[in-house]
Amino acid sequence: MSKHFSAVTVFCLVCLAVVMTACGGPARIEEESNEAVIVTRPSRVVIETFNGNIEVVTGADDKLAVEVTKYIGVGQGDALKHIQFSISQDAETVTVKAQWPADAPTNLNLVGTDLKVSIPAGSPVQAVVGNGNITYRGTPGEGDYGFKVGNGDVLYAAALGEGDYSMGVGNGSIELQLPAEAQFNINATVGNGNIANEYPVTDTAADERALKGVVGNNPPATITAGVGNGSITVRRSN
Repeated sequence: MSKHFSAVTVFCLVCLAVVMTACGGPARIEEESNEAVIVTRPSRVVIETFNGNIEVVTGADDKLAVEVTKYIGVGQGDALKHIQFSISQDAETVTVKAQWPADAPTNLNLVGTDLKVSIPAGSPVQAVVGNGNITYRGTPGEGDYGFKVGNGDVLYAAALGEGDYSMGVGNGSIELQLPAEAQFNINATVGNGNIANEYPVTDTAADERALKGVVGNNPPATITAGVGNGSITVRRSN
């Protein structure tokens, strides 16, 4: 099905602040802004950031909105200006991207961009983070979903639509919080770590670091999850 949408900047409010990170960590300078595009129906959404966190939630039916928080450590000059953020689109995909350009300084600490993305219900999502976390609390529809993290965690706390769900973490964890009645195929593996599961899976894997099988009689979703070093948890929510 063809999908059409037009890009409209709804508003862009930018402000600077100096904040302390959690647990009394180093202070950082933040620049916050808000941007949005109008969409006519659910479209595929691609989200990327080099360092930072991505959070995906359900928003308006006709708009994709992004809360952008660029940050750098205090005392690193005007390095904030190097962080590039963009929203682009083609006929079927909206791409939200934060990047650190190749010609920018490389000897900086605590540099990144957090993205909170509100999307129409039913929009398939592909999200990638180099160092940071991905949290999905949206309303999935038919289509394929992907969540990739180099160092950090993936939290998927939502129902499952019809399609493939691919999740990968190099160092960190994957946690799925699914409805009690969820039905799915699963193929999960951990290189070094453990897997915990709260569903009655017809497990066909012989290794305790693998979980492979089926939940339910007619599962519409297939979950593929892999962690190099860390853990995978499949939790049954109330």
